[in-house]
Amino acid sequence: MRITLSLAQFDVQTGKARENLESARSPLTEVAKRGSDPVLLPEPWLSGYDLRNGARYASPLRRGIFK
Repeated sequence: MRITLSLAQFDVQTGKARENLESARSPLTEVAKRGSDPVLLPEPWLSGYDLRNGARYASPLRRGIFK
């Protein structure tokens, strides 16, 4: 069994979840075209290190930012 793993890197903006989601779209689209299975994003890819407001970014899948 062969697995293709990709790493996506982009400029994460602290506290700007919508902008970070848009920034992630391009590298995710590219690695999907290449047939990657899992993709690793930067650790705080959605919110940056906006730890003070962390609860604001939490939501179940298909809700919140992931609609």
